[in-house]
Amino acid sequence: MKKILLIVLILVLLGAAAAALFIASFDLDRYRPGIVRSLEETLEKPVTLEKITLAWRGGLALTLQGLVIYSDSAKKQELLRLKSAGALMNPLALLDRRLEISSIFLTEPHLFLARNAEGKIRGFETKPKKKMNLNLIPLLAAVSLRIEKIKLEGGEIIFQDEGHEPPLEIRLTDLEAVLKNVAWNSPVQIKGSASFLSPQRNLDLAGEIRMTPRGPAAENVRLDLDLSALDWEQAERVLPFLREGKFRKGTRGKFLLLVPEIRLSEEG
Repeated sequence: MKKILLIVLILVLLGAAAAALFIASFDLDRYRPGIVRSLEETLEKPVTLEKITLAWRGGLALTLQGLVIYSDSAKKQELLRLKSAGALMNPLALLDRRLEISSIFLTEPHLFLARNAEGKIRGFETKPKKKMNLNLIPLLAAVSLRIEKIKLEGGEIIFQDEGHEPPLEIRLTDLEAVLKNVAWNSPVQIKGSASFLSPQRNLDLAGEIRMTPRGPAAENVRLDLDLSALDWEQAERVLPFLREGKFRKGTRGKFLLLVPEIRLSEEG
């Protein structure tokens, strides 16, 4: 009996070693051009990707480095830039048609949004809708998705409104956020903080995101803004209404916004 257990143990160790050797030697980066083409066809935007790696770190770890999505073929304006993105997956769950991801990390994501004079977001203009690939419906229904945590670090969001003269630009910097319990049919908890017109973090956000038949919805949204941390000189340059005397310079305290529900339809 002891010999049998010893043989089984040796086989398990050999299998684990073989799997580790396979993962270590597997060059996923050679598939990068095809992955970039698929992303460009899906997003209808130019995409660049520096590197893709696959490793074993207590699970199957997939890492993307240097991902950039551009607004148009000229590649002059970035819509999204990621220094790196990683996902830690459970490979055994795939055998049971379950996609289990223990964690996703997004490092230094930068998102740029610009609204033109017509009120449309540049790079997201309405296009004729393509017919849905019906072959994907059974696939999505068959795969159970669950992500324990998505963590975002060192992010930045820039919003530019070209309807103002000069254009209005608002930045959220030093952005950190955590999304928990991400799944197809359950609410996603989100909590984050950022710097808004301040040298330090002064904005906190919490709430839930839920998918509904009418589109995504945000629920129980709470936003806290610490006014005492505002850089008022910068705020007056960025927000024209502050120059109208509606807020006294140096106002202290906290601004609290509570919203029970926000719904986003396909039409926006």
